[in-house]
Amino acid sequence: MTGEQFILLLGASPTTPFRWGRFSGAQLIEGGWLENAADLASVAAYAENADSVIALLPGEVVAARRMAAAPRSAAKARAAALYLMEDELGESADVLHVAAAGGLAVALQRAIVEDWRDAFAAVGFSVDILSADYLALSGLHEEAVVIAEAGRVVAAFDGAGFAIELGMFEALAPNIFAPAPPHVKLIGGRDIERVFPADSAVERLGEADDAAILSLYGEATAAAAPPNLFQGEFEQKRAIAPALVPWRRAGLLAAAACALFVTGVVAQGVRADVTAGMWTKAAREIHVKRFPDAANDDPVAYARRILAKQGGDASFLALASRFSDALQNNDAVQIDRIRFNAARNEFVVTVRSRTDSGIDDLKAALSKLGVVTQDSGGFRRTGSAWSGELSARLR
Repeated sequence: MTGEQFILLLGASPTTPFRWGRFSGAQLIEGGWLENAADLASVAAYAENADSVIALLPGEVVAARRMAAAPRSAAKARAAALYLMEDELGESADVLHVAAAGGLAVALQRAIVEDWRDAFAAVGFSVDILSADYLALSGLHEEAVVIAEAGRVVAAFDGAGFAIELGMFEALAPNIFAPAPPHVKLIGGRDIERVFPADSAVERLGEADDAAILSLYGEATAAAAPPNLFQGEFEQKRAIAPALVPWRRAGLLAAAACALFVTGVVAQGVRADVTAGMWTKAAREIHVKRFPDAANDDPVAYARRILAKQGGDASFLALASRFSDALQNNDAVQIDRIRFNAARNEFVVTVRSRTDSGIDDLKAALSKLGVVTQDSGGFRRTGSAWSGELSARLR
């Protein structure tokens, strides 16, 4: 994940204090504390300008189990995860919210998700990803990561992890870290180093202060997006295909219209968080300012005519629409960057996925929608994610 991130390290409930951090990629720009969720309004401007807003719940309230053979379909994976977690936790589907991502089944009390969703909505604060603290750290896949502060420990390793009280962690650590991880990143006091296996190289990053903790989460989420608990009934519709909606910020409509005539960057990590009515109003205002001679024309129809005159046959709009449709039910894939080549009427898309099957699913969905795709140099594994480029054009 690249661009600007905004991360919330949530408290036990919306009424308790929690941390926030603003990042450029993995670099912490600034951060601080909020007394409760009502104070989110004071940092809303930072979140509005971020490419990704991630809220992390305390790991103590979120359980994760690895699924032996997770189905490739997102709906089937969630159904399998629900069956597993009902059995593991002894709770019914009525009280649990269960999500599936990257071969993990993740569960917590439904009421917790509802409380935070309502708290965000009450102040008009938009969140792209709701996850758990240890699941965010598990993006640093080939090492163990441990944060020990204020009597609790957050630990992540082998793509999963947990959060427990310090005394219990010290008692369980010899069994937890068996076999020994080759490398451990540690934030916390030196006394906790003794609990790790002798074969592990422990890199202590210092005391558990705000900057050190926030920086570690920024590094981890920049490497890979954590599993998103906003699934099923809690899915955030605006988070779908964020890079395909360049109409959000004032002036981008005009810039995109001009850029269609040459090869260039069309959008990068722009989040769509406006309703259809707000979009229509904003698009109309921008259209009138930018194209006063066609002020009475419909903005979309006018854009299509411009494209047609340039020989593009509105392929940009068609491709954008079909990419958005293809990503509708694909939770594994993230679009990091899109370039539109007007001369060839094709997209070149930088894709990141937590699973290789997620990329295959995207290609299959695009093919059904009449879009031909081709790998541009192949996909490679970086940490826990697969990334690469593919070209796409209308059949």
